[in-house]
Amino acid sequence: MSWNHDVRSTVRHRNARPLAVAVLALAVSISFGGLPADRSLYEEGRRAVLERRWEAASVVFERLLAAHPDSAYLDDALYWYAYSRAESGECELAYEKLRSLEERFPESHRAVAGHALRVRCAGALLITEPDHPSADEFSILISGTTDERHSTMARLAAVEVLLSTDPVEAARALQTLAGEVEDSSLLEVTLDRHFGGKWAIARPADPAFRLGAANAVVLVRQPDGVAALSLAQALHATAGEAGAAYPERVRADIHEALLDVRQASIRPQKPGRRERSQVVQIEDMEVHLYHRGNEAVRILVLNREHGYESDNVRIFVERDGRLTDLAVADAEKMAEEGNTRVLGRGALTFVGSSLALIKLDLGATAAVTLGPGPKPPPITKTGFRPDGTHN
Repeated sequence: MSWNHDVRSTVRHRNARPLAVAVLALAVSISFGGLPADRSLYEEGRRAVLERRWEAASVVFERLLAAHPDSAYLDDALYWYAYSRAESGECELAYEKLRSLEERFPESHRAVAGHALRVRCAGALLITEPDHPSADEFSILISGTTDERHSTMARLAAVEVLLSTDPVEAARALQTLAGEVEDSSLLEVTLDRHFGGKWAIARPADPAFRLGAANAVVLVRQPDGVAALSLAQALHATAGEAGAAYPERVRADIHEALLDVRQASIRPQKPGRRERSQVVQIEDMEVHLYHRGNEAVRILVLNREHGYESDNVRIFVERDGRLTDLAVADAEKMAEEGNTRVLGRGALTFVGSSLALIKLDLGATAAVTLGPGPKPPPITKTGFRPDGTHN
């Protein structure tokens, strides 16, 4: 994939689907009279699937499973029953049926497709129910499916889930997968679907919490995969020498992703259980808040018209009952070094990210320091020359 790739190509794939479905539906629209009972049920269920009648399909396949436990179509019936349930939003039931499929028919071609679908079901449950009793099992399944033991279909499914549940892990997995997948268009379709026509998007680092300064990563499409940047790194990538590594339209999308994080951080209420940070605006003043356990951070912008100056941006840290007035320069240095002497790891990430968002909002042009976390890949790895052109 290069910067000339059409990130809107998803539309073409979507437009092709109705025709394919119509052709398949026509192929199975024959009479089932005279067929064995299990085959007749199987064909009836497949027709319901092609017509997207999920409830009818699941009922038919359930009948086949109950009435014909020795049928040659048992693995197919398990898969399509689970598929229909997943399409109906019953991902937990689908997940268990797909587990049964893999255990009973490990050599079946349906088990391969079933594993990919089970990964998607696990991801859907993890995103909608982060406190699910089986959340750890889901996470292990998804992460474990990114290695070469699994089919390309399953690995792509795992990466697509990770892009929403663990963006940093997804970026690492994509770097490996990009060098192993023979047909790069499969990877491009996956990324097209997730990025929605953009080169950069902001995502929560932990989907159990809302997007905000303490819980954000910027994903940037690269010719060889995806880079996961902290907010400070993303701001650094939009300007100065580092910005030359990206074409202008990519820098514009990175800038927009940063604005999305800032907008998501501005909330009228106090942080709740599912928020690690927020921004409160009071006339010309702005307060960035973070609280977790015995640690709280407040960053005050006394007047948004007075710019990014040390006397206008104040940082107060409360930890173990002790209050510290932290200078901006000291906070930037700590973020750059990953120094947790005064701030815990989560608070340090929040401070580095919040200062980046404040600089963005106040129009500060000075080079920003890089907070802890993954460093941007070197230019030789991303495939860009210093002048912004692609190798």
